[in-house]
Amino acid sequence: MQTPESETRIIWDDSDLRIIYAPHHSETLLLTFGDLLSGVNGFSFPADRAVRKLGYAAIGFVAKKPNWYTGPTFGAALDFARGFAERYPKRVAYGASMGGYAAIKYSRVLETSGVLTLTPQWTIDPGECGGMPNGYEKYYNAGMKGMGITDADIAGELMLIYDPAHRIDTYHVNTISALAPWAVRVHCHASDHHVARVISGTEVLRKLIAAAVMGDQKAAFGAVSSARRLSNRRKAIVLARAREKHTRLAWSALQGLGESGLTLFKRDSDFHLPAAAAFSRLGDHLNAQAVLEHLSRSTVR
Repeated sequence: MQTPESETRIIWDDSDLRIIYAPHHSETLLLTFGDLLSGVNGFSFPADRAVRKLGYAAIGFVAKKPNWYTGPTFGAALDFARGFAERYPKRVAYGASMGGYAAIKYSRVLETSGVLTLTPQWTIDPGECGGMPNGYEKYYNAGMKGMGITDADIAGELMLIYDPAHRIDTYHVNTISALAPWAVRVHCHASDHHVARVISGTEVLRKLIAAAVMGDQKAAFGAVSSARRLSNRRKAIVLARAREKHTRLAWSALQGLGESGLTLFKRDSDFHLPAAAAFSRLGDHLNAQAVLEHLSRSTVR
């Protein structure tokens, strides 16, 4: 049975990559690239729910392995997808981490108007990093040699969103910015490498896509700041950072969150156990016990 032209469908599927096409009557096409955690799941692709709500057409690239969208068949897959992309006059590439690398790397091939990336890498080839740890050495294989983004790869406005306190992400962003001096850099403080989770949401994505196409740093900063302040993930990161040196302050802040604080941390080791141990070292056994009681309330929810 033929698939109607208006239906979301898989247009490429091999051992390394799946590509999903979600057509829509819009001028804008969003080209989304998944990160290491995306995973293959039917017709799902990165940011698919938000894309549908916003009324964009989309082509979603989902890697089946930590391959950074490299490999012997990817060139053919990209050429095939470009045939669908050419139907839309405005194309915006979007991705985080591994997906951010691909969004930038293939922006010229896909002739994008703008590129929106969160914590992208410029390469994971150790030979290109001059001895600087790139954070992803364990995923590197010989087929990725020379995979680094070059200035010739980059097309359109470029936006890089990252936490400047994250040393490895900052290294990658600095390198990319040297290749594309016009790139707009937007800080998302207290997010570590989890920027995509900290600023997730349909409305913030809409604002960031518009800002990326215009190269509007002020608008992007406003959207990121608003989303960051409301993010539970950011609250968890801030409290986890403070748990050792400012244990009492962090514990007081967690208590102040009330019921919402019970679901803030997914693992015992993220906050509760280190905080209880810190209180014990300080001789504050009452608060150590209180932290553990809070943990027990969290785990039964």
